[in-house]
Amino acid sequence: MRVELSGQLLRTLGGLSHRGLVDVITADESWFLYDNPHTRMWAAEKEDVPHRESPKIGSSKAMITVFWGLRGLLYIEALPKGVSYDSSYICDTLLPNLEKEVRKTRPVLGLSGMRLNWDNARPHASISTTQKLRDLKVHILGHPPYSPDLAPSDFFLFGFLKNLASGHCFSDRNELVAFLEFQMRNIQKSTFEKVFNEWMGRLEWVVEHDGEYYIE
Repeated sequence: MRVELSGQLLRTLGGLSHRGLVDVITADESWFLYDNPHTRMWAAEKEDVPHRESPKIGSSKAMITVFWGLRGLLYIEALPKGVSYDSSYICDTLLPNLEKEVRKTRPVLGLSGMRLNWDNARPHASISTTQKLRDLKVHILGHPPYSPDLAPSDFFLFGFLKNLASGHCFSDRNELVAFLEFQMRNIQKSTFEKVFNEWMGRLEWVVEHDGEYYIE
């Protein structure tokens, strides 16, 4: 199935013009900590290495969802405290908010005609989420199951952002989101283009290696 769906996704992406690729959205969610101690420290020769605190189990954190594409960030949001990440949250909050943001640059069409790629998590693939996307006229791009190696947010974005957050502390989810949005707005467009090229290269590699997981 990894080979089949990787091939389908590769053919779809490879068959699009640059303008078509601009209309591709990739999305995912990940936990981000409010307190992010440095993971690396420098010490002068023969000096003791300073004490370094590690994140503790139960540390305050927020689930961040990011929608982005070839031109960068489209929408970012933190899951409100006490709210479950389920199809209701996606249909009632995430997708309507994404639609509002996209209409700032596509006032007539909004999300209509755009293509969305995200993994097969139950809230993403539920009947209600699928129907909501159809109502918005969004084309759903299939994603190989259990394949974080083929998800741009997993193999690039989240690690990149968490590295930038190292050494920072945030008082609440709004401050965290503001930091992450600022960082994403400052990523060069050429970087996103390289990520999309790598994405297609990974898909091709998986097809050629009979579904094996991509090795750096």
